[in-house]
Parts: sequence; C-alpha cells; structure tokens
Amino acid sequence: MRGSTGYGRTYHHLDDVERRLDSVSDLAALAQALGAGAGTPVGVMGGSYGGYMTMAAITEHPSLWQCAVNIVGIVNFVTFLERTGAYRRALREAEYGSLERDREFLESISPIRKDTIRHLALPR
Repeated sequence: MRGSTGYGRTYHHLDDVERRLDSVSDLAALAQALGAGAGTPVGVMGGSYGGYMTMAAITEHPSLWQCAVNIVGIVNFVTFLERTGAYRRALREAEYGSLERDREFLESISPIRKDTIRHLALPR
C-alpha cells in the first residue's frame, strides 16, 4: 500500500495529506482481490495507525468487511493532533495535514465523522 515504509521515500509519501484515502482505497482493492464483497468473508485489523486504517476501511468501504478490530487507532485526526506534544505534532502534521491549514480536510478523513459509523454496531 502507498505510504508503507521500505519502498523508498517517494512511495512512503504517496499517501500524505490530501492523498490519505488513496491508501485506504489500496486496502479495499486488496480485500476485493481476496474475494470481499463476492462472498468471501474478509476482516481488517490494526493498531495505532493501523487502527486508523481499520476504521477508515470500514467507514469508506463498509460492504467489504465481515469484521474489524481497531486497537488504539486514530478515529479523529483533529483531536489526535491537538493532544499530540508539540515536538511530535510537527512530524505528524507533515504527513497528515496541519491543524491550521487543513482542519476541514482532517475532519473529512476522520472515521468518527463518517455517517457510516452510525450504522456499524456490535452484534446483539
């Protein structure tokens, strides 16, 4: 997926800021290649940033996933950046977007703000 480390700097930055959801589309394409949406049950799981990817996957492409596990993942980029120490915030803003310049965008990619999150529920 775009943004992964180990494939060089250019590849690593292919999901920075406004291209953030491109990596989520990559994850959806992988799930479809595995048969998601065509009868094969596929789940998604991740922690920390992988937890964000999990939540973004199920809110952007809810019909693909049979289950999802988010382990301390980012669900709101605005509060994440507001509560991140200043020394680390500059590094995170370079990748995710700036609170000052990109707040509206950060809100738009935050899974907690998606309408689809309201339709996701634990089984009863």
